[in-house]
Amino acid sequence: MSEVETGSIVTRVEMIDLWVRNPSVEPEVHRITTGIPVRLGRSSQNDVTVQGDRSISRRHVTLLWDGSCLQIDCTDSAKNPVVVGQQSVRTARLSLGGIFSIGGSVFQIVEHGDDPDDAFRNATVAHSGSTIVPPPLSGLGTEGLDTIDNFGGKGDGRDEPSVERMFAADELRQLRFGAVDRQLELLSALPGRIESSRSDEDLAVQVAELLLEALPRAEAAAVVSVDLESLSTPDQIGRWQLVPQMMRVDSRRSSEGTFRPSRQLIARTLLARKSVLHIWGDGGSDEDEGFTQTMGLDWAFAVPLLSDASRGWCLYVSGRGGPRGAFNVRPDDFQGELRFTELVAQFLGSVRQVRVLQDQKTQLSSFFSPKVIDSLMDSGGVPSLEPDARDVTVLFCDVRGFSLKSEVEDDELPNVLRSGREALGVMASAILDYDGAIADFQGDAALGFWGWPVPLDDGPLPACRAALTIASEFRRASKIAGGPMQGFGVGIGIAHGRALAGQIGTDNQAKIGVFGRIVNLGSRLEGMTKFFGVDVCVDEATARWIQQSATRLNVRLRPLARVTPKGMTSAETVYGLVPPLREAPHLTDAMIEAHSHAVTAIIEGRWADAAELLRQFPVADIPARFLLRFLQDGQRKCPPDWDGAIPLRRK
Repeated sequence: MSEVETGSIVTRVEMIDLWVRNPSVEPEVHRITTGIPVRLGRSSQNDVTVQGDRSISRRHVTLLWDGSCLQIDCTDSAKNPVVVGQQSVRTARLSLGGIFSIGGSVFQIVEHGDDPDDAFRNATVAHSGSTIVPPPLSGLGTEGLDTIDNFGGKGDGRDEPSVERMFAADELRQLRFGAVDRQLELLSALPGRIESSRSDEDLAVQVAELLLEALPRAEAAAVVSVDLESLSTPDQIGRWQLVPQMMRVDSRRSSEGTFRPSRQLIARTLLARKSVLHIWGDGGSDEDEGFTQTMGLDWAFAVPLLSDASRGWCLYVSGRGGPRGAFNVRPDDFQGELRFTELVAQFLGSVRQVRVLQDQKTQLSSFFSPKVIDSLMDSGGVPSLEPDARDVTVLFCDVRGFSLKSEVEDDELPNVLRSGREALGVMASAILDYDGAIADFQGDAALGFWGWPVPLDDGPLPACRAALTIASEFRRASKIAGGPMQGFGVGIGIAHGRALAGQIGTDNQAKIGVFGRIVNLGSRLEGMTKFFGVDVCVDEATARWIQQSATRLNVRLRPLARVTPKGMTSAETVYGLVPPLREAPHLTDAMIEAHSHAVTAIIEGRWADAAELLRQFPVADIPARFLLRFLQDGQRKCPPDWDGAIPLRRK
């Protein structure tokens, strides 16, 4: 039927009220005027917005009141029809008092200013029972937020079972299998089905098909994934409005209509984390616990997946009749089916747990070292990468000479790209070798950090070791004639302190990052390596750690200057990491000590003393030249408002 007319015309009415009621919101009323089309749907851009009912499409119907009847027309994008009485239609004409429904929402037309009658109020409650039944969608395996009505009653409009039995996992394992030979044969093929599946959806299709093959009395089987947050509280009539994330269904050709799993059975299963059996019927003998079969599917059970990676997942099986005949169904009849389905649920849960952890490990390997990944995985669950405030160390690393090479070899870009990859590979390898995390690559620069997600006892020392390794490798590779890194240098900045670190982005596209003052400081320190002509600059906090562990780190510290970085307000004493004397014999310990005295003299305002010390350094010593130029620009006279820090004018 394509059109329905109800009610009789009494008189012309210029304005009507459309009352709307569904389990998720309080009743609402919307005014409709003669001759003005009204759009109704879930989107806020409609004239009438119906909230809380995902079975209503964003633009579902157009309404037009002509003074005597309301013309209702479904849009082309409407996935569900309109229900009037028990009829499913795409267009209808209703007069005053007429009631229609879409999905889980009920509507009544009354004269403006009047209240809806009892039929409207009763229909709202009966909608989830047996009076008003939303029609099933065509096709199987439909998913998505706009098709939540694929979760229905048991298939004939009734969702309240005559019998409910609940089984814990250990109880099911005490039950006996049914057709053992056939089920073992099918189980033996399960590994091949698992191997051939490329996604959760593919795997769900295989499992639903397997269940239907293994359980002869089942008419339909489904693998369902539900958003558990939608199960936090039921609506005012005690029912859960599930949000399906995925549903894959298989059914026999003999089944009438479209299979719609019971949302209440699924909710009970997932909330209790136990298998639940429902039998629908009209009663029977108490002695044999028999229950009379009614139209459609008359029993169903759901088995949850108990692995951490599969919370919100369950297997759902439904069918007709029992082993002793079509009209006698008892709970004990389903022991074999329940036992087999529970075993399949174990398989599926284990497979998903392994896959999720493998996916996590693959994703983590782009950021973390194997040691850090193993620490994260030791808990046995899916590691949390939620942002957290920690003491972290950041390392900024930038290639010197890459831009010049890109410009000179513009006609040989593949070679330039290979050089960049080689340089970034040196940085990344050193960061990961010392158990750091890689937050970002930007052109020819890299950002690594330590202290999250696994805190480290050595503070910034691993970052310093990584920096020394990077600098040493760059010095070696830059001297290889014709090598991809010939002529390259490196600048590294290290800062240590409190920052927020964690994963940012979406489920499908995410990265890890670190945020806070020390990130800006680390970037500025990397830039300062150009001013001071050194490979590595570190902040005060890092320097304190090094001073306490100088012998362990096998490195020397050279105070470079106290500065106020561009764009920052607080001053910082900057230090250079210097290799041991045997690796840098041109810089003696006496020279480092003299430079330290010069820096102290500048901070204290004794600029003449500082200049006297700095003039003793070779002309090629860039840190000393930097300080001498500063003193000369100030005519070697300390200003009266001197705060001890050299203001840097550029990054």
